[in-house]
Amino acid sequence: MDNSDAAEFLCDLEGTDVTLDSPSEPPLSLPRKTWVIDKKLSERASCMTQQDVNDGLGIPYAAAKFLCH
Repeated sequence: MDNSDAAEFLCDLEGTDVTLDSPSEPPLSLPRKTWVIDKKLSERASCMTQQDVNDGLGIPYAAAKFLCH
């Protein structure tokens, strides 16, 4: 049951500050960084019932791509 085009879950985030901490494990050594969301570019979601999950059809999720500065 994939309703990826029917619903939006990550809405009204423009202007939100998002701070990413440096990973605690190597090999990545990135500085702590704060980004401001300017605009949502795309969103994809997979809605499922508990029975869908029990039947092995995957897990529900929501993911989005944002333009940030």
